[in-house]
Amino acid sequence: MGSLIVDTSLVGEAHFQRHPEGPTTQPRELEPFTVGHLDPARGYVHVFDDASLITVLRTLDTITDFVQYLERKEAYLLKPGRTVWAAGEEDLLAYYLRHTDAQDEHCFPADSGQATTDEEFEEGGWALFAGEELPRKLASDQVSYTWDRIIEFVTQHFESNTLHYATDYSYEAHEKALRFLAQEPRLSRRMLARPLADLMTNSPATNPLMRMADSPSHPGVRFVFLAYPRQPGLTDEQYRQQRYAYMESYCRVVKLVFFDCVDHLVGISFAGGGRAQIGNVDLFYYPAQEWAPKEHELAVAIQQKTGFLKNYKQSTRQEDEYPD
Repeated sequence: MGSLIVDTSLVGEAHFQRHPEGPTTQPRELEPFTVGHLDPARGYVHVFDDASLITVLRTLDTITDFVQYLERKEAYLLKPGRTVWAAGEEDLLAYYLRHTDAQDEHCFPADSGQATTDEEFEEGGWALFAGEELPRKLASDQVSYTWDRIIEFVTQHFESNTLHYATDYSYEAHEKALRFLAQEPRLSRRMLARPLADLMTNSPATNPLMRMADSPSHPGVRFVFLAYPRQPGLTDEQYRQQRYAYMESYCRVVKLVFFDCVDHLVGISFAGGGRAQIGNVDLFYYPAQEWAPKEHELAVAIQQKTGFLKNYKQSTRQEDEYPD
């Protein structure tokens, strides 16, 4: 069974009333299983049936991707003078996911500049997309679910009041860190999870190792990944406090070195030696929007003592959403 037809010429009571058709005033048949603009007085309502809802939620499975689609779809459908017809919600979704604008963001057809336009999405767009681009995207997205599992693990323990946290590190800070992780869309999660997963698998067992990655979608947000081996003789609490202190010191130096580029630092730390598991992950949040002089002085002292970021390498990676 297909999804509901989208026809924006249907407005309000037109969904369930017969209307005269043209000068002949002959009654027009009602359009079954068709939805347009239900009630202009109350804003636009997105209507999904069981088939289209599953398709949309499985394809746009982060809050950012889902909300952006709804916002851009609404703006496109409600453009004054534009009438849109689509065989189903999935065909609108397929077009949206196959096209990007100048900012490399998914989009609907650009404004033609004409006062009135009739635009039609032919049936079959989703079938083509689901048979070609979508499988390649889903295969490449698998690494990104490491990011999701960290969110789920921390949230579960956050809600059950069983979260491990070090001295002076509050639940409020964990909540802020979680928000930064959760706001990343799927493609960004894939890009961020690649270095994270590699570090979790290949980190040394003898010394700490760090990596950093800027958020691809939120300027000013930088993620810091720490693989921190546990030394013999430490209790769980001692080890976590030691790991926390190392992450905090490193983030201070990151702000010092990349001062103008960083407003928020979000840390993800775990055991080193290639033994990392989601079950021993800690989150860390360091606000870096406003920096007092004493913070700068402390960061300088830390860098002089530890040598953090005295020498570092930077690299870039091209990520195709639908790789060949």
